[in-house]
Amino acid sequence: MKRIAAFLIATIGISPMLRAQCPHNPTVTPTNVILCPGATDTLRTQVYDAYQWYRDGQLLAGDTLQYRVVSAVDAGSQFTVRARLNGCDELSPPVLVDGWVFLLPVVVTVGLRDTLCLGRDTLILILMQPYTTSIQWTRNGQPIPGANDDTLLVTSSGDYCVSGAPEICPNFLQTLGVIMSYTFIQCGQGTNVDPVMDADKLLVFPNPCREMLWVDFSQTSNQLLPWRIWSTGGRLVGGGQVHPGEGIDVRYLSPGIYMLEVNLLNRVYRRRWVKH
Repeated sequence: MKRIAAFLIATIGISPMLRAQCPHNPTVTPTNVILCPGATDTLRTQVYDAYQWYRDGQLLAGDTLQYRVVSAVDAGSQFTVRARLNGCDELSPPVLVDGWVFLLPVVVTVGLRDTLCLGRDTLILILMQPYTTSIQWTRNGQPIPGANDDTLLVTSSGDYCVSGAPEICPNFLQTLGVIMSYTFIQCGQGTNVDPVMDADKLLVFPNPCREMLWVDFSQTSNQLLPWRIWSTGGRLVGGGQVHPGEGIDVRYLSPGIYMLEVNLLNRVYRRRWVKH
């Protein structure tokens, strides 16, 4: 019995040595990989003698470099690398490669009627999220100057389209898959207004605004300017006249996004602003 006990003690004493791992612990960086459509990233490990990469536990033949390039097609897979140092192999913890997926661009139309009248009707086009950056609206295939946010007010005939990208993936520029064609006609005694949207000429501040919306206009110094405020739902919520450098009291408005419209010499200038 004494010999058996001595043998067991000896075995227990050396078993950690028998199970000893390699002295190195390879890791893969970066550990949080979320790829935009069409984008790539590079997985890397530390410097060792040899490497072998695996995807979802399956050996990747020929992937024996210190790094491994991954793309959006690898989204949903886990990658590991087996690294050899001084003849001893050790496997890294897995790293998940994920990817962003976006729906196609969608535009919501507000104010569409059977008959659209020049100088009276306003059609509002809203590009829906997540396409919030690099926005450009076009009319008849040409970019509309200043039309670079998610809302466009349409008051004249034409073929309209828009492109944009998600903020998280600014290089993933997508174009609306359809052309939106609208026709405005002369109705009754309506005024035929040549509309523009020129953020360089019409200035509003502060933006966002809580109480007073101050208006400045580079086209004139003292002329009294007729103004109107529209909600994003296409509803007229205010109007009046203001001199450049004066303020408009907007305390009565609910928090939200609005469009200020200023008329000068039969031209309409618009600027979007936010009410807090």
